[in-house]
Amino acid sequence: MRKVKIDADRILNLLRADPSSEELMKLLRALPNFTHESVVNATSPNELEEFGQKTGIKKPMDESARSHGVLLQNRAYTTICGERAYFLTGDLARLERALVTFTVERLKKLDFKIISVPDLISADEVEACGMQPFGQRSQVYRVKLGKQRKLCLSGTAEIALANLFRDKAFENCELPLRLGAVSRCFRAEVSRLKEEKGLYRVHQFTKIEMFGFTEADLKASQDLQGEFAEIEKSLFRELGLHYKVLDMPPIDLGRPAFRKIDIEAWMSGHNFYGEISSTSDCTDFQSSRLGITHQGKYVHTVNGTACAIPRMLLAIGETHSTQDKICVPEVLRKYMDGRHTIRAQPMFKKWTKVPFYYLENREVEAEDAIAGIDKLGESC
Repeated sequence: MRKVKIDADRILNLLRADPSSEELMKLLRALPNFTHESVVNATSPNELEEFGQKTGIKKPMDESARSHGVLLQNRAYTTICGERAYFLTGDLARLERALVTFTVERLKKLDFKIISVPDLISADEVEACGMQPFGQRSQVYRVKLGKQRKLCLSGTAEIALANLFRDKAFENCELPLRLGAVSRCFRAEVSRLKEEKGLYRVHQFTKIEMFGFTEADLKASQDLQGEFAEIEKSLFRELGLHYKVLDMPPIDLGRPAFRKIDIEAWMSGHNFYGEISSTSDCTDFQSSRLGITHQGKYVHTVNGTACAIPRMLLAIGETHSTQDKICVPEVLRKYMDGRHTIRAQPMFKKWTKVPFYYLENREVEAEDAIAGIDKLGESC
């Protein structure tokens, strides 16, 4: 069963009494997609494939990165932007850029069109893609700008990519269409689980998204989803990760997804398999709300995560680290001037004099404020 409440009686009553009512249309739009036959009765994930071997338990990558001075993630630094925020510095910031470049280069070779997308989108665009911008359980950040229309911070480039083609009628020669985007993703999700602290679950992160359109045919969209999954697996194999491929049960499917395939990598420092990627076939769920067609039928849409930076950093760091070093996978070294390891490189070796620094709503001299931050960091 999906995590969606459906008032079936109300829908049936409205169908009989007022088939064209706005309330009925709203209830129908809230219905989830159909579910793939392979998991329709599943209560847990079906394992499809496993690659590589587990490494032994190691130090959590977050801890190693903080001790190297290349990850800043405690109250001393995140008072600027709130809980579950982080700063990457030095070689860890370079590793992030290396992952982005490595992934985008691969997608370009596979005939993906790379598009830069906006971070601010309207609430209507979020809803059209099957996500809820309102309500207590919404994971969407909303932005209020006077009397202007309601805007949201995008949780995934998928939303902008889908809406870019609103009311589009595709020609035969245009499908399938493969798109890629690098964007910042903003999510208000939280977790009380100890193992999901640190970089595992954060409120904003960089992600490289794959998105595609196919003709209105289930075989076509299933083939594209399989293609996206193969791309994800090939990237993770080159990065030397041990992972499992899972066909997810209905309870783990969002409203738009007909079928969702997750990839979970072994994170030795956390002693668990953590999700690093997924790909979903949404059939015509999104296109029917956006008016995107081909030969008079609603096209199918497919999305997939090529690389979500924070969890990829965790998986890489906890796979390739030694007792005191965080090692760089061989395929990424050419993007880091041949560097094999992440250097211990505290960012702030020497402070530049600045007029004032604001700390706890007080104006203080910069050097005094820095000393206060250092002291606070030691106590966190």
